[in-house]
Amino acid sequence: MDMEKARAQINKIDAEMVDLLNKRIGLALEIGAEKKKRGESVYDSAREEEIIALLKKENGGTFPNDALELLFREIFSASRQAQQPMKISYLGPETTFSHGAAIKHFGSSADYEAHDSIKEVFNSVEKGEADFGVVPVENSLGGSVTYTYDMFINSPLNIVAEISEPISHNLISKYKLLEIEKVYVHPMALAQCREWLLKNLPKAEIIEVSSTAKSVESAKLYINSAGIGSELSGALRIEHSRAQHPGPCKQCDKVSCDWKRNRKEIPKIQNKHPFHGEKRARNSLYRARSAKAQRSEHEQD
Repeated sequence: MDMEKARAQINKIDAEMVDLLNKRIGLALEIGAEKKKRGESVYDSAREEEIIALLKKENGGTFPNDALELLFREIFSASRQAQQPMKISYLGPETTFSHGAAIKHFGSSADYEAHDSIKEVFNSVEKGEADFGVVPVENSLGGSVTYTYDMFINSPLNIVAEISEPISHNLISKYKLLEIEKVYVHPMALAQCREWLLKNLPKAEIIEVSSTAKSVESAKLYINSAGIGSELSGALRIEHSRAQHPGPCKQCDKVSCDWKRNRKEIPKIQNKHPFHGEKRARNSLYRARSAKAQRSEHEQD
């Protein structure tokens, strides 16, 4: 088959896919209307996970399962937004790992709002200013986020789902590796990437900053500098720079700085609906919540 014939077939398949997507969102709108009558949320974590698991199981071709999941997360996101606009609060600032986890799960069609503290995320959901909140609860290397546990003990909010997100750091800079003299880094990222920095940038000055977003912003402002942050932080800071300063903007070089075992557990919270699915004993949040409840009972005795 020559290239032109192959492209013609691709165009035909693309058109068929668009037609099917429109039919799918039409059915989703019907389901959304029925959910509204019943007073149910348009978001159903268990149903979405069930669909993704089934699609991955039935995928017998060469299309990667990870890409398949990302594609359908975006389809879910567009369907939910068509049914009812959704706002997600998360622990900011913009481009944090909580922000990235929220986008990965809820898709790009949702509206996102950053908050300066975990308490503010909880408050925004409790007041109905946001439909869901995304907060960190545990880091497999850094340990538990105890303040999140405390908020769950005292809050009427429920857990509706949980994200286990790998933490992948990137060295982001306008300069080549040998030209970097300063690295702006958040203390947690520094702890996780110290060995990599000692091996690859042993002479660079390490300057601690308040967030990974600030790290990347500093790398763009100062000469011969680099920052450590998520891939999302690098991408968004570049786009912001283009918006503020029209004209060419050099793409930041990225050097992987990963601890492969590092994962962050991030629960999603909502005001009205309980956790969908089994509350597994291995979940650290439920273990901590149970332990605190038992301690409280002993104190009362």
